[in-house]
Amino acid sequence: MSERGRTIPRSLTYRPSAKDLAAVETELRSFKPFAAGLRNAERLTITSGSTMSGWQQSWTTGAVSGRTVYYSTEPGVRFQRGSTAAQGLNAWPAWVDGEPVTYEPGKQPKETYNAQVHHGGLWASPAAPQDAAVYRDGSTLGIDLPYRVDGEGHAQEWGPDEASTGRLRVWQGDDLLTDDTFGTYATQDVGTGKERFRIRLDTHRDTPWWPLSTDVTTEWGFDSGSSKAPEVLPLLQLDYGVQGLDAYNTASRRSTELDLQVSHQDGAAGAAPVTSLKLWSSADGGEHWTPVRVQRASGHGKYSATVTAPPGSTTVSLRSEARDAAGATFSETVIDAFAVNARR
Repeated sequence: MSERGRTIPRSLTYRPSAKDLAAVETELRSFKPFAAGLRNAERLTITSGSTMSGWQQSWTTGAVSGRTVYYSTEPGVRFQRGSTAAQGLNAWPAWVDGEPVTYEPGKQPKETYNAQVHHGGLWASPAAPQDAAVYRDGSTLGIDLPYRVDGEGHAQEWGPDEASTGRLRVWQGDDLLTDDTFGTYATQDVGTGKERFRIRLDTHRDTPWWPLSTDVTTEWGFDSGSSKAPEVLPLLQLDYGVQGLDAYNTASRRSTELDLQVSHQDGAAGAAPVTSLKLWSSADGGEHWTPVRVQRASGHGKYSATVTAPPGSTTVSLRSEARDAAGATFSETVIDAFAVNARR
């Protein structure tokens, strides 16, 4: 049959072959205890040109693992997954979102959401300098930080959210420019001279369904002067790369390996080499800190370390300091960074 010169197919059923699809193992981690009435939730947004669709689903069983999701690989079709570790029981935290992706056919790298360590971070792959977490445009310093990022770099767009409190402070030299407990956004005319700036973000969440990364303090230090055009500033960031965590963000042994990566904000031009990283651990919620030996690994800004928790420990907290050759600094404290089974 045909209609206006177009052929109508005999069947409207479309069955793609394996070679036309992307196969992605997808894990949604959770925390223990996972109370009755809570749900681990995800959403998927699909865009193609001006068309947008999607869906949302949730699970009452906690972590979701061992699942393979198949995606279309049609050119121009983009998928964006978001997740939240708890819904229900009056818990409605903000979503943590991945980047929009157009997949290639075949098996793709595993995607994990809600992984520890949740910490302070920066937006991935900004489309323009003004989309970066921290940028400079002439005499204007622009700041728009994620409220927190998970262990895979997926960012929470806004906060404070459910059961959270936070505080953003910005200094120019010794002068406090911003002190905000309601968001992570600031735009300020800071003049044209080159000066030292500090940005500090404190986040806190006290609720039974969020037992890890309960208190996070992140501070960035950098020098900046007026720019002729908008530019991404070379702030440092740290990915902890905690190895061997299970679906409930728990290490199965007292000794846990970390594949650490110090890098600069995506899109920053002319970033200086990373020169140092220091690390400390605590097994008593930050009351006492023990230096952790950090070793350089192959690759720019890569390090490795092993954190050993004392017998009887239930969590490990982390403190870090990083620096580059241009004087940019990063420091962070994460209380209860990951859970640990200290019996082994």
